[in-house]
Amino acid sequence: NQKILNFKDKNKKSIVLTETYRDNLIVGLELLENDFKKDMNFYLMLICSGLSTTRQVLSLNDIYMDTYVKFQIMEEKINKMESFAGVKKTTSIEIGWFSIFNEYLHSEDIESVLTKFNISIGDFIRAGKEAAELSTKLFNIYKLKEFKIISDMFSNELIQKTMR
Repeated sequence: NQKILNFKDKNKKSIVLTETYRDNLIVGLELLENDFKKDMNFYLMLICSGLSTTRQVLSLNDIYMDTYVKFQIMEEKINKMESFAGVKKTTSIEIGWFSIFNEYLHSEDIESVLTKFNISIGDFIRAGKEAAELSTKLFNIYKLKEFKIISDMFSNELIQKTMR
């Protein structure tokens, strides 16, 4: 599977997988290296696809569907390669945190996000810290400012809120 997807020992994709131990990032990493215009929604969706905590997928606003469809198409391509290679448990993407984090990105208001999505502060902080750590690793490898923005989004106010 790794040979088919061109994961070599020293390329960025293999470094990410080695440092994060998250096969669920394969879909997003493949898309990251594809040539199309990527917006902040793409980067946030990529981070959400790599989180270990899952949430029920909330309905996506139509403006995010184009990005999500790219993830689904790539997931399908990768699943075909995995099946061909005899992989029993194929890769699947999970972006349940996307709507929640996207709302937080735009509002920067934790209380309203918790209320709107009916989630606990503990769940939000755990997923936010994981997203911050993951986006920091991706920033250190890819040097893309969007990963830094996502990392900072959770690192600043979230850490302060947990200390109160």
